[in-house]
Amino acid sequence: MKNHILRFLSGLAICGACFQASAQGTAFTYQGHLNSGSTAADGSYDFTFALYDAGTNGELYGNPVTNLAVPVANGLFTVVLDFGDPYNGNPYWLEIGVRTNGSGSFTALTPLQELRPIPYSIAAENLLGSVNASQLPSGILLNGQSGVTLTNVTIGGSLVLSQNAVYANGALLLVSDPDLNFFAGEDAGTTNLIGIYNTGVGVNALRYVTTGSFNSAFGLGAMVFTTTGSNNTAAGIYALSTQGPGYLTGGSNTADGAYALDYNNTGSDNTGVGYGALFYNQTGSDNIALGVNAGYNITGSSNIDIGHPGVAGDNMVIRIGSGQSATYIAGQLIGDGSGLTNIAGGCGLQTVTGNDNFFAALGAGSSTASGADNVGVGYYALNNITSGSYNAAVGVGTLSANTNGSYNSAFGNDALAFNGSGSYNTALGVSSMGFSGFGSYNTAVGGNAMFFNGGNNNTAAGYNALFQNTGGNNNTGIGYYSMGGGGGATTGGGNSALGGYSLYSITTGYNNIAAGYSSMTANTTGVDNIAVGTASLQAITSGSSLNTALGTYAFQFMTAGQENVGIGYAAGYSLHRQLLRQRDVLQRHDHRRMRPGRTISDHHAG
Repeated sequence: MKNHILRFLSGLAICGACFQASAQGTAFTYQGHLNSGSTAADGSYDFTFALYDAGTNGELYGNPVTNLAVPVANGLFTVVLDFGDPYNGNPYWLEIGVRTNGSGSFTALTPLQELRPIPYSIAAENLLGSVNASQLPSGILLNGQSGVTLTNVTIGGSLVLSQNAVYANGALLLVSDPDLNFFAGEDAGTTNLIGIYNTGVGVNALRYVTTGSFNSAFGLGAMVFTTTGSNNTAAGIYALSTQGPGYLTGGSNTADGAYALDYNNTGSDNTGVGYGALFYNQTGSDNIALGVNAGYNITGSSNIDIGHPGVAGDNMVIRIGSGQSATYIAGQLIGDGSGLTNIAGGCGLQTVTGNDNFFAALGAGSSTASGADNVGVGYYALNNITSGSYNAAVGVGTLSANTNGSYNSAFGNDALAFNGSGSYNTALGVSSMGFSGFGSYNTAVGGNAMFFNGGNNNTAAGYNALFQNTGGNNNTGIGYYSMGGGGGATTGGGNSALGGYSLYSITTGYNNIAAGYSSMTANTTGVDNIAVGTASLQAITSGSSLNTALGTYAFQFMTAGQENVGIGYAAGYSLHRQLLRQRDVLQRHDHRRMRPGRTISDHHAG
């Protein structure tokens, strides 16, 4: 840009009416008119300004000032310049450079422009001594002037007070002292204070504090009677106000809510959150209350009240809720259980001397247990446990007689109820292994499964499976009434029964395999028999061994025999019919040979 002509409208303009040079700022407003060629400029321009002590060949004062993107309208522009405070009465000249906004280099305008003082500045330069107040404008306030009314005052900088306190109508309104105490509100805090780092906001907040320190009070009357207490925090109307006898001397209390900890005076380390929380506590310490009127009646110490008003005289008591019908807790409850005793009028958590034991419900566990890692949940579960460990009992009476048995698992009312010393047993179902006293390594699944067990390494799955296995070992019964004790107590071992009523009557027989509903149902003492299929070897009873029947109804009607093999559907049925025919022939033949008065038995005897 070339041949720019700058016509200056005004020079130096001092903001306000001041009478001491030190009270004025160093910035001033510069207004000019810019032509581009013969017409007034319009748009956005960048300007540079430099201050010299002569119109030509002068010395530069300070650093140049750059104003970017200055709006120019019809040639007029205004900028604020600040070169510091060089004004000692000597003349200065202003060098101006200009360019189109953000484009190219600056073009210096000539000649340099002399800065000329306005008339008030001329007068101020020649002023010596004092000025009559009558010579000042009516809006000027004098130092020490009283009865001044200020309306809609805006303070652009700092407000410096010559005193630590501000009063209104004779009442203390604002206090800020060198010990970092701050009070705002009518009669908040005091000027006669030894304590440090106190903050009180609100009418009468911390009004009587003396040596107390590090207190914070927010609200009408908050901590009003605190004197020597320290590290307290109160937020809310009359929070920690000590309305009871005496003054607050306790420390490290937190009251959040109107009237929270209202009567506290010597109590310390209390936390009350909510309207009226810990209202009547005066001397108790280490209390926590959460909720409206939570812990309202508390007078003791170390209590936790959540949504409960508390009970006067409580010490080290936790109370949660008031009138609720259910409690849901996500995650683990970790602890020794001593804080959760006597739940719901007698169903509680038992604390024992062993390690990591957990018992829940009336009569569950034993207070003299020395074992570890036992879990008993249910009425009288693991009630007699002593040295047994790693047992799990869930259900009424589960493992209730167990004393030193270990690694047992019982689920279902009365499961493993009479197990005393057996170990490594698993019972799932009502009364499963209910009268099992000492067997080990057994698994029973189903109601009454292995009910009278006394053996080892047995597996029963199904209602009444292995019901009377009193001494048998290594037996497997899967199915309704499989090895169900129809013939009496079972002592045989190594039997496998798969299917309802399979091996139902087995007693002393062993190493039998029956697979299929009602297979080998009548066998009591037979050994080494195999029956696969519904009703296979169904009628075989005692003393029969080494028989094999593969197929539905195979050898169904065979009652005794050894080393027979029948394969296929109803295998052995024709032999059964032949035997029946032979029996009928013999009976008819014997009938014809009988003389009058003799019976068949007499005939054979003769």
